[in-house]
Amino acid sequence: IAVSDALVVAEDGGTSAYISDVRLANQVRYGLITDTSVRSINYTVTVVDGVVHLTGIARSTTELERAAGHAARVPGVERVVSHVLTINDPRRVKRLAAKDG
Repeated sequence: IAVSDALVVAEDGGTSAYISDVRLANQVRYGLITDTSVRSINYTVTVVDGVVHLTGIARSTTELERAAGHAARVPGVERVVSHVLTINDPRRVKRLAAKDG
């Protein structure tokens, strides 16, 4: 089991911050959807205070780099945090084997 420490506690940014985060998330999703080298359905995009959190399963490290690159290039994105595992990641394979066993 892995624990990711990407939690940031801050005051509520209000409606304008929420709208900005939704806009950024939509722009990142658009970049993923329009890139035929990225299987966008495998990714979840969440944005909090301009920080993009990608979660999901990448088919390869190249695909993950492309997905993160799309997020990083969106104007207004402060940082990209990846919680994505590749399909052959040992942590993922180990969990799947434990479920089957």
